[in-house]
Amino acid sequence: MKQTTVLLAIGLGGLTLAACAGAPRQTLPPAPASAASPSPAKPAQRPALPSARPQAAPGARSDAILYRCAGGKRFTAAWGLEGDKVQVNAGGVSRTLPHLPSASGARYGDGTYQIWGKGEAAMLEGFPGGPYTSCVAG
Repeated sequence: MKQTTVLLAIGLGGLTLAACAGAPRQTLPPAPASAASPSPAKPAQRPALPSARPQAAPGARSDAILYRCAGGKRFTAAWGLEGDKVQVNAGGVSRTLPHLPSASGARYGDGTYQIWGKGEAAMLEGFPGGPYTSCVAG
């Protein structure tokens, strides 16, 4: 009896599948062009932002970096000039200084005026309005 029940179940399952296979498929009409999936949107254009670079001091080179120091003091320096020099504007004085040996960072000076720089930090000696210490670019 068990065998008959199993065979009957298999037979009915096969007939059900055969009936489904012969049924006509239902197709949907194509979607109108307006309903088609939209093309990917172009990224929004950002307006050009003004340069975040601070303005250099009057009389300074346009490629000069503004440094802000302890006590609200400021100066500018244009590094990498021809002949391995830097132009510094501080306290109303402008000097172009030659490169000097340094154990770490960059050092420029002429005996009276000096600048040391390493990464974003710098300090000056000899310029009016000093001391220029704890200075950071930007």
